Amino acid sequence: TQLHTHQPDEPWTPAVIMLHMGEAREHYTNDVNRLIDTDFQAIVGRSTDDPRRIAEIARAADGRVDAAEIALKLSTTQELMVKAVMRVNNEDLGRPITLARPGLPPMNVHDFLARFLVGHHRMHVDQLAALL
Repeated sequence: TQLHTHQPDEPWTPAVIMLHMGEAREHYTNDVNRLIDTDFQAIVGRSTDDPRRIAEIARAADGRVDAAEIALKLSTTQELMVKAVMRVNNEDLGRPITLARPGLPPMNVHDFLARFLVGHHRMHVDQLAALL
């Protein structure tokens, strides 16, 4: 199906992109919850060689996921993300955070939300749109 079809000049299939979107959103949503639960002391983020990230990409790349599983992952993680973001108070947006991934500029809560929940998702929506 088109879900698992590679396009020229794109290493990821639509299935990989969408499953990664859900898996990453779940990871970063959990980070937001951990930040709040630890009074913003948790170390958050991850590197691109994160084992769970790699496993989910491989599972989708091998065709082991179907459209129903991807749709469920995307809808479930969207709901969880909204709940987590609703826990963030306006006064917390400027609080500094500690990132697990070296090499990124210093961030506060607002920067983290913008980069990893909004920006990351937008990047992959654009990537997917280019394939369809």
